[in-house]
Amino acid sequence: MMTLRMAWRNLARRRARTIVTIGLIGFSFALMLFNIHLLEGTLTQSVDEGVRMRYGHIVIVSPDFPDEQVLENSLHDPTRLMSIVRHIAPGADVTSRVLTTGTLRSADSVIMLDNLMGIDPQGERRLSRLHRKLVRGRWFAGERPEIVLGSLAARLLKVDLGDKLQLTVADVSGNITRIGLRVGGIFKTGGATADRGLAMVPITLLQRHTHMGDEVSQISIMWRHTQVDLLAGKLRRALRDHHVLVQTWEEALPSLAQLIAFKHGGNNIFLIIVFIIVAASILNTVLMSVLERTREFGVLLSLGSRPSTLFRLIMGEAWFMALIAIALGLAVGLSMSFALSVVGIDPKAIAGSEEAMEAGGIAFSERLYPSITVWSCVWTSLLMFCIVSASALWPALRAARILPVKAMRDL
Repeated sequence: MMTLRMAWRNLARRRARTIVTIGLIGFSFALMLFNIHLLEGTLTQSVDEGVRMRYGHIVIVSPDFPDEQVLENSLHDPTRLMSIVRHIAPGADVTSRVLTTGTLRSADSVIMLDNLMGIDPQGERRLSRLHRKLVRGRWFAGERPEIVLGSLAARLLKVDLGDKLQLTVADVSGNITRIGLRVGGIFKTGGATADRGLAMVPITLLQRHTHMGDEVSQISIMWRHTQVDLLAGKLRRALRDHHVLVQTWEEALPSLAQLIAFKHGGNNIFLIIVFIIVAASILNTVLMSVLERTREFGVLLSLGSRPSTLFRLIMGEAWFMALIAIALGLAVGLSMSFALSVVGIDPKAIAGSEEAMEAGGIAFSERLYPSITVWSCVWTSLLMFCIVSASALWPALRAARILPVKAMRDL
């Protein structure tokens, strides 16, 4: 206890240097904590929004579907497959989709649909939540021959709610079929790709006109983000005799997975820079303190102090600076995170345009918020404390190895 009291008093001996060091470490820690909260929040939301629009956390398809996304490569008996999924993962959001392409013609224009989806209206509400992005009209009700399309597609076709359209698609045999539809709703994601090339119709309507029967192109599953790989493994074992392919979102959406990995890599580089700044600050401060007090330490050793006492003294000074800096960093970092959690970040502002950011054809338009957890504060604080301790280790050992006779010669 005496050693720790001495260490605490010693912080005031070079008050300006101590304040600068604590301030630098605390500010660096605050930036690191804020960056981690922001990264975890934005990545989790980006993954959630991206996978909901395309495949879900896990997708079940025909083994040939990833290489050739045509109606012929469909899933047989989807009802049985979905029953197995719900048995293994109770509470999961599960829906089936028919995916194809087609052309959409109005009285004034025609466009190509790169992503025509036949959907179960209720299941799709829970999974993609695209109904939240409707700017005009309504979501599907019943089996009426309606289509929900993007705002850019509606503008190009010069149509509005209730207007007639003709959808042209190829059935499972390659024959051309035409479907008369009315515009039931118009959505806006903010991404040009989705707002122009994505459209949805009731799955039973598309199955009937393409002669698919009850077959579907994919079964999409939303599950707990942290348990996706575990559930995928269980589904692969349960469905190994059904001639299907079970993919996680990382396998089905490699472009999104690469974007997430790139962001993690950039964050790691930022953390390394912060660690270097903190380590250099502590090393400089503690080492200068040891060099300035060489004669003092020589006197203490001559009076009977043990080298281990000097070691604890130097480490104690570093620990006190670390604790104060961590408390300061937590206060500033959490304040920044909580403030941003109220207002969020608009992806359009980041992109510098009125359109949302896009990656792999996925539009990210929802406001992004940091994810604040107790665990992130705990492990970053412990890591920062360990970095400070490691940086002070060499100066402390140097102080403990001072020879009293040599130190006294400098008097």
